[in-house]
Amino acid sequence: MKVFLRDQKGQALIEYVLMIFVVISVVGILGYGFREILLSVWQLMSCDITAACPSCPVDPSIKNKIASVCK
Repeated sequence: MKVFLRDQKGQALIEYVLMIFVVISVVGILGYGFREILLSVWQLMSCDITAACPSCPVDPSIKNKIASVCK
């Protein structure tokens, strides 16, 4: 048993795999958390872009498709 405990050949590989798992988990959690914020910002930008002019109202067909966030 003492020889098994002193043998650390696979420790670097295990640490590498665990670190990759942690990084992927953190990126996934951040992506999921920011998804709603990014979607609302993108919808507001879409409303501004699809209007014929800056002070013109957005076309109702576009407004109904993306969200009710358009002015």
